[in-house]
Amino acid sequence: MASSKTRPKIRYRGRQVSAARFVYCVVNRAVLDGSTVVRHRCHNKCCVRPEHLIEGSAADNKRDDWDYWANGVDFDLL
Repeated sequence: MASSKTRPKIRYRGRQVSAARFVYCVVNRAVLDGSTVVRHRCHNKCCVRPEHLIEGSAADNKRDDWDYWANGVDFDLL
């Protein structure tokens, strides 16, 4: 049984993908390459709300982490 702290995943066309990535691609009708990540503006790795998801690079994602560690989460996203 999966822990409640793991990222939710789904199986699509025989491949396991992040639920957040799947939701982002379906809602935005986007096809993302392997180097593009789906970032969580709310910093909750279990969140799949489309308004909390944005695409970016791994470097963007790391900058988000640093900003979160320095300033905390934007309470409008909770």
